[in-house]
Parts: sequence; C-alpha cells; structure tokens
Amino acid sequence: QRGARAEFSAAGWEARWGAPALPKAGGPGFRAGIGALARRPMPLEEVLPDAYPEELRGRGWQHRLEARFAHFICAPGAGSLCWHWLVVYGHVGARHTGGVALYELNEELLKFLFELGASLGGVPVGVVGDYNVEPEESGLLTAVLATQAWHDAAAEHEDPQPTCFQAGGSPSRIDVAVLNTAAMRCCRGVR
Repeated sequence: QRGARAEFSAAGWEARWGAPALPKAGGPGFRAGIGALARRPMPLEEVLPDAYPEELRGRGWQHRLEARFAHFICAPGAGSLCWHWLVVYGHVGARHTGGVALYELNEELLKFLFELGASLGGVPVGVVGDYNVEPEESGLLTAVLATQAWHDAAAEHEDPQPTCFQAGGSPSRIDVAVLNTAAMRCCRGVR
C-alpha cells in the first residue's frame, strides 16, 4: 500500500486504503485491500465504523476487518458538501461457483452497505466496487434499485457494458456504481 500510495501521489492523486486483506491459506502475505483515489487537491479520508449508529457498528468493523468494504468521504468543488463512498469487494464465488453460502454472505454484506448508506441521510452516497454478482443476480440489489432511492449509475446513463473479462469465461458486469438520489443528481456520466 505504501508503494502504491507513493506512485499515486507522484501522479497527483490522493490515495487511502481500508484494512489490508488477510492472506489466503498457503498464499503470500497481506494483499493490498480496498482503496479509493481522489484527484488533488480534493481531500479524501476514511471513516471508521466507530462513527456509525450502534446497530451498524459491529457489522461495520467485521466487514472492514475482512477487507470487504471501506468507507471514505471527500468534498469536491468548494468543499461544502461531503460525499460518502462505500467501496465494496464482494465474496468471490457468490455468483455461481460458491453456492448458496457465499451468495448469502454477499447479500448480507450488501444489506449492511445499503443500510449504512441510508443512515447517512440526504447526502450523496455511492456504493461502488466489485460486487462479485451482476445487479440482476442479487435479490437484495434488485430490491434496492426498485425503491428508486438508489440508482445503477451506468444503467441510468447508457447501455451498461461488461466490466469483468475472465479468460475462458463470459464477460460480466460485477463492478457496479450504485448512487443514491442525491449523488445521482450530480452524476453526468459513467466511465
């Protein structure tokens, strides 16, 4: 993380990292974990679960320490309004290969993220990252999007394109940006 932060810094980016991912059994040491970038001079800071409502705090620490999510804030433009970014790394195998157990773990992670996002009030919130499921494969994500309080940013602006291309597999769109209405009002496009 330090090396990557130095490279990003030299290129004019502010980088922040959540908890490092624990190594897989028999694998190399710690992996990088979840992070976020902001173009300087925009400030970017991590929000720790101690700041959450009591009913979300324990799950927040659990998911953060598992390197499944990190919460960042930034203040674009004049800095008068903070944006909250909930960056997610869903459970690998939640789509097909991991069976019901991983799918349910992933749904619980997503449930937590959208509960946290809703608890922040009317400020702009984005739940972004590698969901490890396509939007229509997640019952929870389908229900959240149906409320129209949350929006699939790519689907709102264009015909969503695949974001993941695995060798020998079909392309998929498991990397998604879901924005609340306050954030969606400010979104001019998705790349």
